[in-house]
Amino acid sequence: RGGVYKYNSEQLLINKSGTYGKPIVVMNYKNEKPVITKGKVDKWVYYSGILVMADHLIIRGLEVTGWKQETSDHLYYGLITENCHYLSIDQVSIHDCGFGLVIGDWSTNYSDHIRISNCDFYNNSDPLTSYGTNTPFGGADGLRIGTQSETAEIIVSGCRMWNNSDDGVDLFNCNSNVAFYECWSFQNGLQGGNGIGFKLGPSVNDYSGQIKRRLINCLAASNKSIGFDQNNGLMRTELINCTAVNNARGYMFNYYPDKLIQHISINNLSVGNTFSSAPVAQFSPQSAIINCSFMNVGWRCVDDSRLSPSMADFTSTDIFQLTWPRIAGKGLPVVYAFHLNSWSKLVEAGYTTDLAFSGQYPEIGCYRDWE
Repeated sequence: RGGVYKYNSEQLLINKSGTYGKPIVVMNYKNEKPVITKGKVDKWVYYSGILVMADHLIIRGLEVTGWKQETSDHLYYGLITENCHYLSIDQVSIHDCGFGLVIGDWSTNYSDHIRISNCDFYNNSDPLTSYGTNTPFGGADGLRIGTQSETAEIIVSGCRMWNNSDDGVDLFNCNSNVAFYECWSFQNGLQGGNGIGFKLGPSVNDYSGQIKRRLINCLAASNKSIGFDQNNGLMRTELINCTAVNNARGYMFNYYPDKLIQHISINNLSVGNTFSSAPVAQFSPQSAIINCSFMNVGWRCVDDSRLSPSMADFTSTDIFQLTWPRIAGKGLPVVYAFHLNSWSKLVEAGYTTDLAFSGQYPEIGCYRDWE
Protein backbone atom coordinates (compact mmCIF):
# COMPACT_ATOMS: atom_id res chain seq x y z
CA ARG A 1 0.00 0.00 0.00
CA GLY A 2 1.02 3.63 -0.26
CA GLY A 3 3.08 5.35 2.43
CA VAL A 4 6.66 5.63 3.60
CA TYR A 5 8.42 2.42 4.61
CA LYS A 6 11.62 3.08 6.53
CA TYR A 7 13.94 0.09 6.85
CA ASN A 8 16.88 -0.39 9.20
CA SER A 9 18.45 -3.05 7.00
CA GLU A 10 19.02 -3.79 3.32
CA GLN A 11 16.02 -5.37 1.64
CA LEU A 12 16.89 -8.67 -0.07
CA LEU A 13 14.87 -10.53 -2.69
CA ILE A 14 17.12 -13.54 -3.25
CA ASN A 15 16.30 -17.01 -4.60
CA LYS A 16 12.57 -16.29 -4.70
CA SER A 17 11.80 -16.77 -8.37
CA GLY A 18 8.59 -17.05 -10.33
CA THR A 19 8.16 -19.17 -13.43
CA TYR A 20 7.35 -18.54 -17.08
CA GLY A 21 3.75 -17.33 -17.20
CA LYS A 22 3.61 -16.99 -13.40
CA PRO A 23 6.10 -14.31 -12.42
CA ILE A 24 6.39 -12.92 -8.91
CA VAL A 25 4.97 -9.38 -8.91
CA VAL A 26 6.06 -6.69 -6.44
CA MET A 27 3.94 -3.63 -7.16
CA ASN A 28 2.02 -0.71 -5.75
CA TYR A 29 -1.67 -0.72 -4.95
CA LYS A 30 -3.67 1.17 -7.59
CA ASN A 31 -3.17 4.95 -7.42
CA GLU A 32 -0.87 4.61 -4.41
CA LYS A 33 2.89 5.05 -4.11
CA PRO A 34 4.97 3.01 -1.63
CA VAL A 35 8.20 4.81 -0.74
CA ILE A 36 11.11 2.57 0.28
CA THR A 37 13.65 4.56 2.29
CA LYS A 38 16.49 4.08 4.76
CA GLY A 39 16.22 4.22 8.52
CA LYS A 40 19.32 3.58 10.65
CA VAL A 41 21.36 0.80 9.09
CA ASP A 42 23.92 -0.57 11.55
CA LYS A 43 25.42 -3.22 9.27
CA TRP A 44 25.88 -3.06 5.50
CA VAL A 45 26.58 -6.15 3.41
CA TYR A 46 25.70 -5.20 -0.16
CA TYR A 47 25.55 -1.42 0.31
CA SER A 48 22.21 -1.37 -1.44
CA GLY A 49 18.70 -0.39 -0.43
CA ILE A 50 17.26 -3.32 -2.39
CA LEU A 51 19.15 -6.31 -3.80
CA VAL A 52 17.40 -8.61 -6.29
CA MET A 53 18.73 -12.03 -7.29
CA ALA A 54 15.74 -13.82 -8.82
CA ASP A 55 14.13 -14.83 -12.12
CA HIS A 56 10.70 -14.18 -13.63
CA LEU A 57 10.03 -11.11 -11.55
CA ILE A 58 8.09 -7.86 -12.09
CA ILE A 59 8.82 -4.75 -9.97
CA ARG A 60 6.36 -1.92 -10.60
CA GLY A 61 5.24 1.38 -9.13
CA LEU A 62 7.77 1.79 -6.31
CA GLU A 63 9.75 4.83 -5.18
CA VAL A 64 13.19 4.16 -3.73
CA THR A 65 14.96 7.06 -2.03
CA GLY A 66 17.32 8.04 0.77
CA TRP A 67 19.83 5.20 0.42
CA LYS A 68 22.70 7.65 0.39
CA GLN A 69 26.42 7.08 0.66
CA GLU A 70 27.61 6.95 4.27
CA THR A 71 31.33 6.13 3.96
CA SER A 72 34.11 7.01 1.55
CA ASP A 73 35.31 3.45 0.92
CA HIS A 74 32.19 2.00 -0.76
CA LEU A 75 29.74 2.87 -3.50
CA TYR A 76 26.11 2.71 -2.40
CA TYR A 77 23.05 1.74 -4.48
CA GLY A 78 19.33 2.37 -4.52
CA LEU A 79 18.41 -0.89 -6.28
CA ILE A 80 20.83 -3.45 -7.64
CA THR A 81 20.10 -6.69 -9.50
CA GLU A 82 22.46 -9.63 -9.91
CA ASN A 83 22.16 -12.60 -12.29
CA CYS A 84 18.47 -12.04 -12.98
CA HIS A 85 16.54 -13.47 -15.91
CA TYR A 86 13.17 -12.30 -17.22
CA LEU A 87 13.09 -9.25 -15.00
CA SER A 88 10.77 -6.29 -15.66
CA ILE A 89 11.21 -2.97 -13.84
CA ASP A 90 8.38 -0.56 -14.65
CA GLN A 91 7.25 2.83 -13.31
CA VAL A 92 9.95 2.84 -10.64
CA SER A 93 11.52 6.06 -9.36
CA ILE A 94 14.97 5.95 -7.74
CA HIS A 95 16.37 9.23 -6.48
CA ASP A 96 18.61 10.76 -3.83
CA CYS A 97 20.53 7.52 -3.36
CA GLY A 98 24.12 6.54 -4.22
CA PHE A 99 23.66 4.89 -7.63
CA GLY A 100 20.13 4.73 -8.98
CA LEU A 101 19.40 1.39 -10.70
CA VAL A 102 22.24 -1.06 -11.36
CA ILE A 103 21.87 -4.17 -13.51
CA GLY A 104 25.01 -6.10 -12.55
CA ASP A 105 27.73 -4.73 -10.27
CA TRP A 106 31.47 -4.34 -10.94
CA SER A 107 32.02 -8.13 -11.02
CA THR A 108 30.77 -10.94 -13.24
CA ASN A 109 27.03 -10.81 -13.99
CA TYR A 110 24.97 -12.78 -16.49
CA SER A 111 21.50 -11.24 -16.40
CA ASP A 112 19.28 -11.62 -19.48
CA HIS A 113 15.84 -10.63 -20.76
CA ILE A 114 15.71 -7.38 -18.81
CA ARG A 115 13.04 -4.74 -19.49
CA ILE A 116 13.24 -1.30 -17.88
CA SER A 117 10.36 0.99 -18.76
CA ASN A 118 8.86 4.32 -17.71
CA CYS A 119 11.34 4.83 -14.87
CA ASP A 120 13.00 7.94 -13.43
CA PHE A 121 16.56 7.95 -12.01
CA TYR A 122 17.66 11.32 -10.66
CA ASN A 123 19.58 13.25 -7.99
CA ASN A 124 21.81 10.28 -7.21
CA SER A 125 25.37 11.03 -6.06
CA ASP A 126 28.47 9.76 -4.27
CA PRO A 127 29.96 12.85 -2.57
CA LEU A 128 32.20 10.90 -0.18
CA THR A 129 33.96 8.48 -2.56
CA SER A 130 37.71 8.36 -1.97
CA TYR A 131 39.50 5.07 -2.58
CA GLY A 132 41.83 3.81 -5.30
CA THR A 133 41.34 5.96 -8.38
CA ASN A 134 37.76 6.82 -7.40
CA THR A 135 36.97 10.41 -6.50
CA PRO A 136 33.95 12.22 -5.05
CA PHE A 137 30.92 12.43 -7.36
CA GLY A 138 32.66 10.26 -9.96
CA GLY A 139 30.72 7.02 -9.48
CA ALA A 140 26.99 7.50 -9.10
CA ASP A 141 25.05 6.99 -12.34
CA GLY A 142 21.32 7.12 -12.86
CA LEU A 143 21.29 3.78 -14.67
CA ARG A 144 24.23 1.41 -14.86
CA ILE A 145 24.24 -1.83 -16.86
CA GLY A 146 27.26 -4.11 -16.53
CA THR A 147 26.07 -7.50 -17.74
CA GLN A 148 28.62 -9.92 -19.15
CA SER A 149 26.50 -12.22 -21.30
CA GLU A 150 27.17 -11.36 -24.94
CA THR A 151 23.81 -12.77 -26.08
CA ALA A 152 21.69 -11.05 -23.41
CA GLU A 153 18.95 -8.64 -24.53
CA ILE A 154 18.23 -5.55 -22.44
CA ILE A 155 15.61 -2.97 -23.47
CA VAL A 156 15.21 0.44 -21.85
CA SER A 157 12.21 2.52 -22.90
CA GLY A 158 10.56 5.74 -21.81
CA CYS A 159 13.09 6.38 -19.03
CA ARG A 160 14.56 9.63 -17.72
CA MET A 161 17.97 10.12 -16.08
CA TRP A 162 18.89 13.55 -14.73
CA ASN A 163 21.10 15.37 -12.25
CA ASN A 164 23.14 12.31 -11.34
CA SER A 165 26.62 13.13 -10.14
CA ASP A 166 28.43 10.98 -12.73
CA ASP A 167 26.59 9.79 -15.85
CA GLY A 168 22.95 9.45 -16.81
CA VAL A 169 23.53 6.01 -18.38
CA ASP A 170 26.73 4.00 -17.96
CA LEU A 171 27.33 0.70 -19.82
CA PHE A 172 30.83 0.17 -18.42
CA ASN A 173 32.09 -3.37 -19.15
CA CYS A 174 28.77 -4.39 -20.68
CA ASN A 175 28.94 -7.11 -23.35
CA SER A 176 25.20 -7.42 -23.83
CA ASN A 177 22.86 -6.11 -26.52
CA VAL A 178 21.26 -2.94 -25.18
CA ALA A 179 18.57 -0.82 -26.84
CA PHE A 180 17.15 2.54 -25.73
CA TYR A 181 13.83 3.84 -26.99
CA GLU A 182 12.50 7.34 -26.26
CA CYS A 183 14.81 7.95 -23.29
CA TRP A 184 15.99 11.34 -21.98
CA SER A 185 19.31 11.91 -20.21
CA PHE A 186 20.06 15.46 -19.12
CA GLN A 187 22.02 17.66 -16.72
CA ASN A 188 24.27 14.87 -15.49
CA GLY A 189 27.75 15.37 -14.03
CA LEU A 190 27.16 18.92 -12.88
CA GLN A 191 28.44 18.11 -9.38
CA GLY A 192 31.81 16.94 -10.65
CA GLY A 193 31.58 13.51 -12.35
CA ASN A 194 32.13 12.62 -16.02
CA GLY A 195 28.73 13.94 -17.02
CA ILE A 196 27.95 11.79 -20.07
CA GLY A 197 24.34 11.42 -21.13
CA PHE A 198 24.57 7.94 -22.68
CA LYS A 199 27.92 6.23 -21.98
CA LEU A 200 27.84 3.12 -24.18
CA GLY A 201 31.12 1.40 -23.37
CA PRO A 202 33.63 0.00 -22.92
CA SER A 203 32.84 -3.63 -23.61
CA VAL A 204 35.03 -6.37 -22.19
CA ASN A 205 35.36 -8.19 -25.53
CA ASP A 206 35.75 -7.09 -29.15
CA TYR A 207 32.46 -6.90 -31.06
CA SER A 208 33.59 -4.31 -33.59
CA GLY A 209 31.63 -6.06 -36.36
CA GLN A 210 28.33 -6.30 -34.46
CA ILE A 211 25.62 -3.78 -33.64
CA LYS A 212 25.23 -4.09 -29.87
CA ARG A 213 23.87 -0.65 -29.03
CA ARG A 214 20.70 0.92 -30.46
CA LEU A 215 19.33 4.33 -29.57
CA ILE A 216 16.02 5.38 -31.09
CA ASN A 217 14.27 8.74 -30.47
CA CYS A 218 16.56 9.56 -27.54
CA LEU A 219 17.52 12.98 -26.15
CA ALA A 220 20.75 14.04 -24.44
CA ALA A 221 20.67 17.62 -23.18
CA SER A 222 22.85 19.91 -21.04
CA ASN A 223 25.16 17.18 -19.80
CA LYS A 224 28.56 18.25 -18.53
CA SER A 225 30.43 16.24 -21.14
CA ILE A 226 29.23 14.19 -24.13
CA GLY A 227 25.63 13.54 -25.11
CA PHE A 228 26.11 10.14 -26.82
CA ASP A 229 29.48 8.46 -26.32
CA GLN A 230 30.94 5.21 -27.66
CA ASN A 231 33.40 5.47 -24.72
CA ASN A 232 35.87 2.92 -26.08
CA GLY A 233 33.17 0.37 -26.72
CA LEU A 234 34.33 -2.19 -29.26
CA MET A 235 30.99 -2.54 -31.02
CA ARG A 236 28.85 -0.89 -33.66
CA THR A 237 26.15 1.55 -32.62
CA GLU A 238 22.96 2.47 -34.44
CA LEU A 239 21.44 5.87 -33.68
CA ILE A 240 18.17 6.90 -35.33
CA ASN A 241 16.33 10.17 -34.69
CA CYS A 242 18.29 11.28 -31.65
CA THR A 243 19.01 14.82 -30.45
CA ALA A 244 22.13 16.10 -28.66
CA VAL A 245 21.69 19.68 -27.48
CA ASN A 246 23.67 21.97 -25.17
CA ASN A 247 26.16 19.32 -24.09
CA ALA A 248 29.91 19.89 -24.17
CA ARG A 249 29.98 17.56 -27.19
CA GLY A 250 27.17 16.00 -29.14
CA TYR A 251 28.33 12.58 -30.39
CA MET A 252 31.65 10.71 -30.00
CA PHE A 253 31.99 7.59 -32.17
CA ASN A 254 35.51 7.74 -33.58
CA TYR A 255 37.40 5.45 -31.17
CA TYR A 256 39.72 2.69 -32.44
CA PRO A 257 40.33 3.90 -36.02
CA ASP A 258 42.25 0.68 -36.76
CA LYS A 259 39.10 -1.38 -36.10
CA LEU A 260 37.14 0.29 -38.95
CA ILE A 261 33.96 0.27 -36.87
CA GLN A 262 30.89 1.07 -38.97
CA HIS A 263 28.37 2.99 -36.90
CA ILE A 264 24.98 4.01 -38.30
CA SER A 265 23.61 7.52 -37.77
CA ILE A 266 20.27 8.48 -39.36
CA ASN A 267 18.14 11.61 -38.86
CA ASN A 268 20.16 12.74 -35.83
CA LEU A 269 20.50 16.32 -34.66
CA SER A 270 23.40 18.00 -32.86
CA VAL A 271 23.06 21.67 -31.97
CA GLY A 272 24.25 24.04 -29.26
CA ASN A 273 27.04 21.74 -28.04
CA THR A 274 29.79 24.07 -26.91
CA PHE A 275 33.15 22.35 -26.33
CA SER A 276 35.56 24.58 -28.19
CA SER A 277 38.40 22.15 -28.91
CA ALA A 278 36.37 19.43 -30.63
CA PRO A 279 33.64 19.26 -33.26
CA VAL A 280 30.08 18.91 -32.06
CA ALA A 281 29.74 15.51 -33.70
CA GLN A 282 32.31 12.86 -34.57
CA PHE A 283 31.99 9.49 -36.28
CA SER A 284 34.53 7.06 -37.67
CA PRO A 285 35.30 7.42 -41.39
CA GLN A 286 33.57 4.07 -42.01
CA SER A 287 30.27 5.17 -40.48
CA ALA A 288 27.09 5.62 -42.49
CA ILE A 289 25.74 9.13 -41.82
CA ILE A 290 22.39 9.72 -43.45
CA ASN A 291 20.27 12.88 -43.28
CA CYS A 292 21.82 14.14 -40.06
CA SER A 293 22.06 17.80 -39.19
CA PHE A 294 25.06 18.97 -37.19
CA MET A 295 25.85 22.60 -36.52
CA ASN A 296 29.58 22.33 -37.24
CA VAL A 297 31.62 20.06 -39.47
CA GLY A 298 33.86 17.59 -37.66
CA TRP A 299 35.80 14.50 -38.69
CA ARG A 300 33.46 12.61 -41.00
CA CYS A 301 30.51 14.76 -39.94
CA VAL A 302 27.88 16.08 -42.28
CA ASP A 303 26.68 19.65 -41.99
CA ASP A 304 23.78 20.03 -44.39
CA SER A 305 23.89 23.71 -45.31
CA ARG A 306 20.32 23.49 -46.57
CA LEU A 307 19.15 22.84 -43.04
CA SER A 308 21.47 25.09 -41.00
CA PRO A 309 20.22 23.99 -37.55
CA SER A 310 20.14 26.44 -34.65
CA MET A 311 18.47 26.83 -31.29
CA ALA A 312 15.80 28.87 -33.05
CA ASP A 313 14.50 25.65 -34.62
CA PHE A 314 13.08 24.62 -31.24
CA THR A 315 9.69 25.63 -29.92
CA SER A 316 11.25 25.88 -26.45
CA THR A 317 14.63 25.31 -24.82
CA ASP A 318 13.27 25.20 -21.26
CA ILE A 319 14.98 22.10 -19.95
CA PHE A 320 12.95 22.17 -16.73
CA GLN A 321 10.01 20.86 -18.75
CA LEU A 322 11.78 17.51 -19.06
CA THR A 323 11.24 16.98 -15.30
CA TRP A 324 7.46 17.51 -15.48
CA PRO A 325 5.24 14.77 -13.98
CA ARG A 326 4.54 11.75 -16.13
CA ILE A 327 1.23 11.17 -17.84
CA ALA A 328 -0.90 9.17 -15.39
CA GLY A 329 2.34 8.35 -13.61
CA LYS A 330 3.56 6.32 -16.57
CA GLY A 331 4.24 7.89 -19.96
CA LEU A 332 6.75 10.63 -20.63
CA PRO A 333 5.30 14.11 -20.06
CA VAL A 334 4.07 16.16 -22.99
CA VAL A 335 6.61 18.97 -23.35
CA TYR A 336 7.56 21.70 -25.80
CA ALA A 337 11.27 21.61 -24.98
CA PHE A 338 13.40 20.74 -28.03
CA HIS A 339 10.40 20.07 -30.25
CA LEU A 340 10.76 21.61 -33.70
CA ASN A 341 8.90 24.73 -34.73
CA SER A 342 6.45 24.11 -37.55
CA TRP A 343 8.47 26.35 -39.87
CA SER A 344 11.83 24.64 -39.18
CA LYS A 345 13.62 23.23 -42.21
CA LEU A 346 14.24 20.12 -40.11
CA VAL A 347 10.55 19.24 -40.28
CA GLU A 348 9.99 16.36 -42.72
CA ALA A 349 13.65 16.56 -43.74
CA GLY A 350 14.52 13.07 -42.55
CA TYR A 351 15.25 9.76 -44.23
CA THR A 352 12.54 7.10 -44.15
CA THR A 353 13.33 4.16 -41.85
CA ASP A 354 11.08 1.52 -40.33
CA LEU A 355 10.04 3.94 -37.58
CA ALA A 356 6.50 5.33 -37.62
CA PHE A 357 6.05 9.03 -38.44
CA SER A 358 3.36 11.48 -39.47
CA GLY A 359 3.57 13.61 -42.60
CA GLN A 360 5.35 12.87 -45.84
CA TYR A 361 8.82 12.26 -44.32
CA PRO A 362 10.25 11.86 -40.80
CA GLU A 363 11.61 14.80 -38.84
CA ILE A 364 15.24 15.21 -37.92
CA GLY A 365 15.77 14.84 -34.19
CA CYS A 366 14.26 12.85 -31.34
CA TYR A 367 10.54 13.57 -31.66
CA ARG A 368 8.26 11.79 -34.08
CA ASP A 369 6.53 14.97 -35.30
CA TRP A 370 6.82 18.70 -34.75
CA GLU A 371 3.47 19.22 -33.00
